[in-house]
Amino acid sequence: MNPTFEQMALMVALKKLFNTQHHFCIVDLRRCLDLAGISVPKDRMAAFEALHCVDYSAMPDGFKEELANRVLALFQLPPEFKLDADIAVKQQGWKKLIGL
Repeated sequence: MNPTFEQMALMVALKKLFNTQHHFCIVDLRRCLDLAGISVPKDRMAAFEALHCVDYSAMPDGFKEELANRVLALFQLPPEFKLDADIAVKQQGWKKLIGL
């Protein structure tokens, strides 16, 4: 089964959020949630909102990975879809996300 355009767009955008930017972008997170049709209560988004534009290098050790894991939890992704220490998504996780 081939992924849909929307599934591929979501994968690329989530990867960009942690791998190619130097800061956390709430706008990108909101766009991903919208694309996935996920509504997150305002109180659950508050911490993410507070981190908007915070440079990853200014975060304490391990915080970027925790942030990434909490973002992925919003999408209710399976446990295999886990970010490693370099915040790179494992191939099998991508396949599960896109339904392969």
